[in-house]
Amino acid sequence: MPIKCGNGKNGCNWRGIIENWEDHASRCGYASVSCPNKCNTEAILRNTLNGHLNECPMREFICVWCMKIGTFTHITSEHEQVCLLKRVGCPQPGCRKVMERKLINDHIASNCKYSVVPCKYDSIGCCVKKRRIEISDHEAKDGEHLSLALATVQQLQQDVSALKNDTFTFKLTKYYALKQRSHSWIEDHTYRCGYNVYISVYPNGYNEATNHYLSVYIDVEEPPRSSLLQWPFKGTVTVEILNQMSNHSHYKRSVESFVPRSSHPEIAAEFVHLICHSSVEAPSRGGCQYLLGDTLYFRVTVLSASTKPWLECSSTLDTTNTETN
Repeated sequence: MPIKCGNGKNGCNWRGIIENWEDHASRCGYASVSCPNKCNTEAILRNTLNGHLNECPMREFICVWCMKIGTFTHITSEHEQVCLLKRVGCPQPGCRKVMERKLINDHIASNCKYSVVPCKYDSIGCCVKKRRIEISDHEAKDGEHLSLALATVQQLQQDVSALKNDTFTFKLTKYYALKQRSHSWIEDHTYRCGYNVYISVYPNGYNEATNHYLSVYIDVEEPPRSSLLQWPFKGTVTVEILNQMSNHSHYKRSVESFVPRSSHPEIAAEFVHLICHSSVEAPSRGGCQYLLGDTLYFRVTVLSASTKPWLECSSTLDTTNTETN
């Protein structure tokens, strides 16, 4: 008795005897099959599989620029957006250069005529930015930039003068609570054009001075703008605990040696075990009392000898009649 193919709903018209069914079923073009690329496409008929494989989004695909192998979807939608060997155009308006993507950043930073760049005198205060093909005309204006340079030098001289002997005062409150918890208290002072100085006070002492002395940690950092300042720091830092009764008998210690750390050469620091607890907590005697109202006052004086004297100017060139190109 003849039978029909079960794929008749898909268009198969085969009829035959049952003995031939298995052979037909293994070759029936209207049978539903799965994509070998596991693309999850539904209702693929065997007689359309080859055409599907040519268009399958998960088929193997090779990047024409770097020969990377991946799926069609990944290569065309993700990889090509980052492929370093793909040739792309410079994104700067006006530039028509085409090159491998890996060269674009260097091209923009160093060579592109249409990149906007700062004036080479920006370090002395010139804020002008122009395209690279235009900036040279601006930089040729010597008079304008000479005035900026002299103004910068004059400001540096004022800053250096202030740096050579700078004093600041601060107070520490809740002395006994900090001492009991062995906590530190930090005061920082940033110079206008120089070293950053951080003072950490340990009311209960530090290391071997714990429970006996008030300790102070002095931290000096290399200045970020050091054209007239030398590093390592050369100078003296004096820390005083001030007598709150009158302007005498202040207790002080000075540090003259600051060695940069081996792990952080931009930082030089030193510990000072400043004063014993019995002295700092003593009641008023002879018109001297350091601790009053649970508060201490500190004064820090920085005497800096770290300038570069050969860069300091003894006179200033008058540019009032200088013409600007």
